Amino acid sequence: IALWLRPAGWPLLPDAARRRTWLLAWAAILAQVVFVGGWVLGGALEPHYSALRQYISELGRHGAAHPWIFATFVGIWGLGFIALAVALVPSLRTRPWPLAMPSMFLLAGVCAILVGPLHMDCSPTVSAVCKSREDAGALSWHHYAHEWLSLGIDVSLLATGFVFAHSAWP
Repeated sequence: IALWLRPAGWPLLPDAARRRTWLLAWAAILAQVVFVGGWVLGGALEPHYSALRQYISELGRHGAAHPWIFATFVGIWGLGFIALAVALVPSLRTRPWPLAMPSMFLLAGVCAILVGPLHMDCSPTVSAVCKSREDAGALSWHHYAHEWLSLGIDVSLLATGFVFAHSAWP
């Protein structure tokens, strides 16, 4: 799709770089699919989990049935963002800010990899006690680091669209 949508005047990639880019792009897409599969698996194995009412991070909280599922699949998700960042570098080499968008994907990937092992202490969406302890600052640093890194994923993914628009602007 990127090849069809590329602006006029963007040079094609050499064959070796094109093959590597295709491989990395497919790895990034596969990582997204695996992540969703892990979310479904973890949610199915977690008693009383609701994907509509609870954060996905609550699958990896302390006391969850299988927190390793969340940590593993969110790590794979992060590796997918890193693969996408590496795949984008050659195609943006002639544009302004050539490393801005790959850097945003790299940041999202690193945050996702780091967020996996930092478990939340409890479920703030279903437990009023947990929510009040969270608001009072009475939870572990892992819990708050998890939330900040999750915000880092969101912000960096949101920023990719803006930096791409700036990079693609004639």
